[in-house]
Amino acid sequence: MEMSDIMSNRNATASWHGYTHQSKVGVLLALRKINELLEKDETINNWIIKFESAEDFDIMHGSKVNSRHQVKAYKNGNYPNAYKDVLQEAYPIINGEMTKETQAFQYRSIKEDNSPGEIEVDEGSRYLHTIVEVEGFGLTEEEFEKVVPPQTVYIPNPNKVQLYQYNEHEYFCDFSKSDEECKLEAYCVKEIKEILIKENSPFKEIKQIHKEKFLYIVDALDNQVREEHLKEPVGYPTLSLKEILEIVISTGAQERTNTQIMREVFMCVWDDYVEELQLNTPNLDLEIIDDIGSIIKEIYHLNDDKFKNFIIYLNPDQKSVDNLANSQILTTHLQSDSLKDIMYRCLCNITEQTFDRDYLGYKNGKYTLSLINREQASIKSVVGKISNNSEYLKKIHERDFLINGQINNQKVVPEIIKGQDEVNSNWSNENDENKIHIMNSEMKFITATEVIKRINEG
Repeated sequence: MEMSDIMSNRNATASWHGYTHQSKVGVLLALRKINELLEKDETINNWIIKFESAEDFDIMHGSKVNSRHQVKAYKNGNYPNAYKDVLQEAYPIINGEMTKETQAFQYRSIKEDNSPGEIEVDEGSRYLHTIVEVEGFGLTEEEFEKVVPPQTVYIPNPNKVQLYQYNEHEYFCDFSKSDEECKLEAYCVKEIKEILIKENSPFKEIKQIHKEKFLYIVDALDNQVREEHLKEPVGYPTLSLKEILEIVISTGAQERTNTQIMREVFMCVWDDYVEELQLNTPNLDLEIIDDIGSIIKEIYHLNDDKFKNFIIYLNPDQKSVDNLANSQILTTHLQSDSLKDIMYRCLCNITEQTFDRDYLGYKNGKYTLSLINREQASIKSVVGKISNNSEYLKKIHERDFLINGQINNQKVVPEIIKGQDEVNSNWSNENDENKIHIMNSEMKFITATEVIKRINEG
């Protein structure tokens, strides 16, 4: 059946499978229209996809129909005769008056008295979707007879309906699966990826998330269907293309999930570190551990924005991110060894100062904490990434020391200047000079081992 026999008893497809197929076809057309609008840099406002009005669905801009689509899931529909109800004259003249053939493709508006109105769907915007190749579609009768088996009935196409082109070679899309993915889903996932590339999304290369986005859109459509079924009279399920775009580009759900994962990692690594301390330190001062544990818990319970910024600021040498949506951040920003060897070690062993969470370090002496744990030979790469992290530079511009794992007693700014002096260096531009200007020219790297000793000894 179609969306519902309640909504329309004239558009029955071959099976329930046909309904899901129809929904996915609509999603695909909506995604392709979004990509088209983004490519042209045109507004997406007022664009909608509307199901089960005149045909299975319309793509509309405001009240104007941009394209109209009929979906038929006939497994044996290999010739136009299978679609004669769609192709027959939609508005035959009877007794000198235009009438309406309800089974045919509707391309005119309907007046209040239910008679045909003005043409609302231009030729070239009337589409039939099939799940099999339809041989001889769109040919003249003479051409048709040359390419089809004898006795095959010719059906004219006065409504100027055309088969929808799915790719360069195919004007149909079946139910078959390749690698457990149906073709329509594959088409939709491809469109979603192109949208994410255009929007420079952190998800643009993550296919699993592309598939999830597709399912979110189908779910949104299903919700619309259920809501419209409850209305009296039954309404038309409608999604705005803006709503679909927001589903595609939204990072909220994934960011929230990743944030919670990172909170749990933050705490689990702390618990593991405490176990190691208890194993390796016979006279461990449990009161100190409890105090530091309270600091860890405070960080754990920060609101999402503050927790996000805290984690990002601890990793100035990582690729800049605006949020925690990209799953890659889970493996780059909270390395277990770096947490233990740098942050947790400093918190537990620096006894003459208290860690200042907002300062991201220790104010007396102007020490800022990081999770950088690269060997000294990597200093040029590390500094290069830091110097491109403008938000971080603004936060630590007055600091004297950058706490890390392995690089010690090396000035940060001179390393940038060395890079500028290299032939064809990418550093030598005004923006980089501004970055150097806001950094403390005397700022040095200092290891966790050295900073513990220096602060405790005064």
